[in-house]
Amino acid sequence: MKERSLKIIAVYRQTVGKTMFLVGAVLASTNAYAQTTPDQDSAIAEIVVTAERREERLQDVPVAVTAITASQLTERVFYDPSQIQYIAPSLQTNGVSSAPGIANYSIRGVGTGSFSNAIEYSVSTMLDGVVLGRPELGVVQYLDVDRIEVLRGPQGTLFGKNASAGVINIVTALPMLNMSVYKANIEAAHVSSETGGFEGRVEGVANVPLTSTSTLRLSAFGNYHSPLVDNVYSGNNSDYAFREAGVKAKYLWQPTDRFRLYILGDYAGENGVGSGAFTLRRVGAGPAYPAVLAASIAASGITPGATNTANASDGPYGAKFQVGGAQAQIDYNLGGDYTLTNVSAWRFYRLNAAADSDLTDVNYFNQLALQLDDTQFSNETRLATPTGQRLQAQVGTFLYSGRFVRDSRVGALLGNTALPPGRNARGGSSDSVQHAKSAAAFGQMTFEVIPGFRLIAGGRLTYDDVSLDTASTLGNNVVAFFPVGTLKQGRTHTDFSYKGGMQWDLGKNSMAYFTYTRGYKGPAFNNTANSVAAVAVNPEIVKAYELGVKTTLLDRRLVLNLAAFTETFYDYQTTSLDPVLLQAVLQNAGNARSRGLELEFVARPFSYFTVSSGVTYADATAEDFTNAPCWVGQTVAEGCRVVRRGAPGSPAVTATDASGQRMVNAPKYAANATFQYKHQMFAKTDAFASLSGYYRTGSNFSNNGNPYTKIGGYGMIDGDLGLTAMDDRYRVALFVRNLTDRRFPAAIQANAAAPGAYQQSFTNNSFRTFGISFTYRY
Repeated sequence: MKERSLKIIAVYRQTVGKTMFLVGAVLASTNAYAQTTPDQDSAIAEIVVTAERREERLQDVPVAVTAITASQLTERVFYDPSQIQYIAPSLQTNGVSSAPGIANYSIRGVGTGSFSNAIEYSVSTMLDGVVLGRPELGVVQYLDVDRIEVLRGPQGTLFGKNASAGVINIVTALPMLNMSVYKANIEAAHVSSETGGFEGRVEGVANVPLTSTSTLRLSAFGNYHSPLVDNVYSGNNSDYAFREAGVKAKYLWQPTDRFRLYILGDYAGENGVGSGAFTLRRVGAGPAYPAVLAASIAASGITPGATNTANASDGPYGAKFQVGGAQAQIDYNLGGDYTLTNVSAWRFYRLNAAADSDLTDVNYFNQLALQLDDTQFSNETRLATPTGQRLQAQVGTFLYSGRFVRDSRVGALLGNTALPPGRNARGGSSDSVQHAKSAAAFGQMTFEVIPGFRLIAGGRLTYDDVSLDTASTLGNNVVAFFPVGTLKQGRTHTDFSYKGGMQWDLGKNSMAYFTYTRGYKGPAFNNTANSVAAVAVNPEIVKAYELGVKTTLLDRRLVLNLAAFTETFYDYQTTSLDPVLLQAVLQNAGNARSRGLELEFVARPFSYFTVSSGVTYADATAEDFTNAPCWVGQTVAEGCRVVRRGAPGSPAVTATDASGQRMVNAPKYAANATFQYKHQMFAKTDAFASLSGYYRTGSNFSNNGNPYTKIGGYGMIDGDLGLTAMDDRYRVALFVRNLTDRRFPAAIQANAAAPGAYQQSFTNNSFRTFGISFTYRY
């Protein structure tokens, strides 16, 4: 233990030293320019964030934060949650999740790859001040967004229990009093997929004052995307396209300066598989691939591979879900700028999905159906002291209740044509209901000991009560896919997470901070495999150190932020494919660790030219994951060992040592850069152009080092050019995403229908897209 502690301290000292060296070099390089008098139009605008649950300048917050503004989303023509990773390089989007529509994130290489809708995610999602128990309960599209804050590192003190790796804080535009605003946006694009895809989107926003003290803000959107995957089976009845639409209503009433009522309601629906369609990437890895499937693939003309975007599914393939909710927030100034805030919210999510797992025109493994029904209710109350004082503090309480229903239906002939009609060689059903209740009390304070030096302290006491009721049946099948039986179990846990640190001003426009945080993610159940394997998983604990420096130089023409971090996760919760059960199994994978450096800067040497960039180095690995399941076909020479001999006619239980393997979808390096040019053409008309690049090194979509789920490094280039007129009232732009048409998957998975086969999925970011957008504001 002592050697381990000394090793961590040594690594952290090296990391801190590198950071301080970079800071010193930058400050020295800018010293020669300190006496210049820049064009004030070149000053970089200040960004206000709520990274500590109150409004503060981004450069004043002692937290590593990437702030993405509404204008950045507009300029990049980004609207899908999977796209913000190209602006925030410490963030990655995982393609493996329990349902379509989920923005499953990882930060600094740490996230959650799980098919279970009973598990919390390590990266929490907050929408308009409401912590989402699971991200599908609120995020569909970035509609009428004011900003998105990517908070890196554990944030459980102020943001709740499922924030052990970070937070995505989404803030939509607040209704504006006494101001009428109307906005319409139309986009149309051609996607260079094999299906000759079309992408279209419309969006409208109206801010309508009702009285001098109240305003209604309405927004709506519609989106269509033609199939990304081509189903070459002539008789298919699948829905591979993607259609979604949604509305959001916000009401603000502020009768006095001391009282504000803010009510929100939203609803969205989606139809079609879209990026959830899979294609075969590889067959025949390990055990012999079933001959009947190999013959089908050969006859269809499909060639499995990294760029394969076609399948020949004869079974149903589709998805439909709905999401929405309502919330109310009350802010009341008690006097002396002491503010009491209460937020109550209810959210829901419904899903019906079906897939043809074998991806061929053979009725081999055709029936895979999933239904989810998730709801949550939460209430948070906070009391905040005035800002700008020697002591600044917040205290509060949080209550949460969630219900998560998962019904699965499976049926497979497995090439057996002798069975009576309606009978399957293997199949069954598994139904589960999980209840999750949580209560917490929290607080955080900053105390200025002497001018320019502040101490930070905070804590959160959390009580969790989770229960699972699951039942599996054989149905009209010969062999059970889910071991038949029922299981009821519960788990409670109380935890105290905390944060301590210091912050000091290095000068008028520079500050540094150091924090130590103990984060927490609650216990969970594996409800995806079967009633036998649906056992409780222990809580996940993280202990993290972070050192950061934030500087604003050259009269706000250069903003430079750096952070060094080391995070250790104990009893890390992760999911692997069990090659015996052919099911995803949730388990504690021992310890995991992430450490590295992050750099972000924005430079505006001229009023018409801006450069912004971010670089992340994150070494995220499992430290002692000794019982990871072997991948299908893994040999003894490759590290697969027998844990328990199987009964006669049954396979053995095997495991591999995945210690030292990189975390799921965790590139060691990721970077982006954007160059923006804007120049006045003539009165009230400006021309603009931008070029953006993104690159990440290779990673693996499995946590056991599976060579068949690896992906190499890749890069992307985006750009746009256009005109704005009448103070941005009119905006028209031509844009391109993925200019080089670099085909990269969103996920690579073992195919449960046929051992030794691997499948992949793609998003619209995986294809070159040319388009035009038009925006009108009034």
